[in-house]
Amino acid sequence: MTIWLLALLFIAGCGVAGRQLGAIRCIFLTLGIISATYAAVPLGQFVKPIVKLAGLTGLVGQTFMAPFAVYCTVVICFSLMGHAIYEKVDLYYKYKTSDDKCVMWQRMHIQTGLCLGLLLGMVLLVSVGTAIYGAGYMTRQATPIEKPSGFQKFINTANEDLRKTGLEKIVAAVEPYPDRWYHLADSIGLLYANPQLKTRLLDYPFFMNYSESPEFKWIVTNADFNAILQKKTSVVPFFAHSNVVAFARNPANAKALQNLNLKDLREYLETGKSSAYANEKIIGKWDIDINATIPQISRNVGDLKVAAQIKRILILYAVDIYMVATPDGQVYLKGGSLEFNQLNALLEARSPGKLPPPPNRPAAGDGEVPLPNNIMSKGNWKRDGDSYKITFTVGEGSNVEGTATMHTDDVLKLEVNKGALTFTRMQ
Repeated sequence: MTIWLLALLFIAGCGVAGRQLGAIRCIFLTLGIISATYAAVPLGQFVKPIVKLAGLTGLVGQTFMAPFAVYCTVVICFSLMGHAIYEKVDLYYKYKTSDDKCVMWQRMHIQTGLCLGLLLGMVLLVSVGTAIYGAGYMTRQATPIEKPSGFQKFINTANEDLRKTGLEKIVAAVEPYPDRWYHLADSIGLLYANPQLKTRLLDYPFFMNYSESPEFKWIVTNADFNAILQKKTSVVPFFAHSNVVAFARNPANAKALQNLNLKDLREYLETGKSSAYANEKIIGKWDIDINATIPQISRNVGDLKVAAQIKRILILYAVDIYMVATPDGQVYLKGGSLEFNQLNALLEARSPGKLPPPPNRPAAGDGEVPLPNNIMSKGNWKRDGDSYKITFTVGEGSNVEGTATMHTDDVLKLEVNKGALTFTRMQ
């Protein structure tokens, strides 16, 4: 019903307007609508700063208003050009031709304008249909269960009517949206339908680069973010929050987000595998395999009592250790209740010195336990043939180097000094 009402409104209204405007202005207005349809989205990126100056600071608002501003500007420019040409032609027939030719010109101009107005109405219907098609592809996958906005209700209804009337086939053939838009919509839809994918989203290699960013930490720990996924509430207030806006507007972050491979992100949410980062096997989160690590260290210790003591310390203090290797070459050794120097001493079969009290760990059945976020050491990694050179920073100006070797795609052995740690990829 929505599309039929729009069709009646546009075709009838444009037919009447076309008779008043005449052929020339109708032609330019039609060309303007066609040009605006294809120029709105790509040129909208350049208009966002102007929209911001106008007071619209939210990411969602800018996403829709910037293309709309371009659309209106292009249509107005073509309309002005058409009007300027019409005036020159009209003046010519009024003052430089005979009255008979002037009357013939005016009749032809009006009657042709009526026909072109009907064509303009159909073009406008398809143009508006492309906006409904693209916006509806997003909103139908991310509509709140409770209290959806009037805009979302209208877009969802109109999008469904596009399909029922068959106009969707025409619109889909000419729609101007880039593939990135549909991959983004699919990713949001997957998260809405499967809230448990939040953990997988945060483990996507691209976002690992920002794991220590204060704004990003706020985003992933914010209660509103969890509520959106669990309760399927509106995403608009979340994206309008100052912290989210600040993260997206950071010049370095904005440039990186433009290069985010949304197709790979969608595939990662679906499968847990990233083809874009597959060449560097080290990238990801790695959990220490304490059962495989202890025998490796014990073999380097001649004294059985010392070996038993090291084993007990590792079981008490090192089972929470995990390593994060990011795509930008950074490495973070996290978790555990030891300092890096103490862990390094154990690897060399030396005394770790005074230890803190053993940590209290949740009992089995206490639900999902978040990973500890304390950083034992950070450094960088660099490919070296089939292995990776890792340099950890310890204190000021002191580095410890190690070599990481991939035994399989999901098992990594890190050799540091005289000992070695075995890690398995977190799933």
